Amino acid sequence: MDFKRIILWSIIGTGISSISTELIAIREFLSQFHGNEITISVVLFSWLLLTGIGSLLAKLVHRPSVLLYTLLLLVLATLPLGQVVLIRLLRDMFFLHGVSPGFYVILVYVSLISAPYCVITGFVLPYAQKVINASGYSFESGELYMTDNIGDILGGALFSFVLVYWFTPFRIVALCSLCLMGSILGILIRMKQRAWLVSSLVVFSCFLFVAVNKTIELDTLRGQFGLIERYVESPYGRIVITREGRQHTFWESGAPLYSDADVIRAEEKVHYPLCQRNRIKHVLLISGGLGETLHELSKYHPERVDYVELDPKLTSVAVDLGVIQPLDGLRIINTDGRLFLKQTNQKYDCIIVDLPDPDTFQLNRFFTSEFFSLVKGRLKKNGVFSTGMQYSTNFMSKIRKKKLSTLYQTAKLHFKHVLIIPGGEAFFLCSDGGLSSDIPQRLRELSINTSY
Repeated sequence: MDFKRIILWSIIGTGISSISTELIAIREFLSQFHGNEITISVVLFSWLLLTGIGSLLAKLVHRPSVLLYTLLLLVLATLPLGQVVLIRLLRDMFFLHGVSPGFYVILVYVSLISAPYCVITGFVLPYAQKVINASGYSFESGELYMTDNIGDILGGALFSFVLVYWFTPFRIVALCSLCLMGSILGILIRMKQRAWLVSSLVVFSCFLFVAVNKTIELDTLRGQFGLIERYVESPYGRIVITREGRQHTFWESGAPLYSDADVIRAEEKVHYPLCQRNRIKHVLLISGGLGETLHELSKYHPERVDYVELDPKLTSVAVDLGVIQPLDGLRIINTDGRLFLKQTNQKYDCIIVDLPDPDTFQLNRFFTSEFFSLVKGRLKKNGVFSTGMQYSTNFMSKIRKKKLSTLYQTAKLHFKHVLIIPGGEAFFLCSDGGLSSDIPQRLRELSINTSY
């Protein structure tokens, strides 16, 4: 293989590696900051700015060196692994554990960690053109960026359709660096740089050993999560199950979802809406089916329970751990809750939505007037719809008051009766039939026993 072709493959390898590294960085920062779309925009802004700075720095170089180019490629091939480790380990050094940092602090933190890789990536591409031209080959800027785009497209496609489904970040980094590694070895062999060749092989061996070692990868997560029982990456985020005594806590993208020992919350979200009617046959549960939820549902002896959860890996792990309890008539449906409501013709006595507050565009879709209208169309006559939002029993900020008020007024547009029950969170019960706030009395009438 001639020299120019090896350099072209190194450019393609840079594109594959850089895109996958960028996507991994976004997922890592989202997990660290429990982020929404603003976190994604911060990462993209920093990435574009810093790679642009790297490209400007390349203009200052007038005597390109093939060996320097090769060493820069070596850094690009191995640095993404170090970047992932730094993102996971440095957060608690920069911020107090449990504190939610502000926008500008996150911007500085993201920029500092991303800077080394981004600047080198931006520098390498125009530098590659200078190396090819200095070697006596014709290579224009348009050809350079076309070649890089091939790598970007390949990297994006590989990550989105293959790697994110089957591999953890450490192993994705290793797989996406293989093209760069091959290019580096090809250049060093052609240059007959035996010392650098041997050194590169040693570096690659250490790099691959760390990348495929599951124990090392888990160690980088323990600072954030503690004792990890199970760890799975899915297209929707990072699923981590931790154990403390007999209690399992499910985390998704760094935020706690459910605890299988949280009986109080399970009783509240189930009994508040279901006890409103004397007979419950069909129930739809959109998220929140882990832990004690299904056990509490079983006390009403429903004929059918449709449990909709977006992430199939989440329910799969929960079934393996016995966190989803067997229930007659239970159907686990892995799809988007809103899409399911649009497509199903089933009518329900009760629809329970157990999702976090609407802090992202993904979640916001379940708190809109259009969604409430869709829910009402899937309820039986006098059926009950339940959703919730966080609040503070001692003090509520103006923003929190506006959120609760907006949700109440939106629900009133579609239901004759809207009852707010203050529990662990503010539970909104919505129905065209009557609603009772005397939950203990209703439970006694139905002979339903509870722990709290």
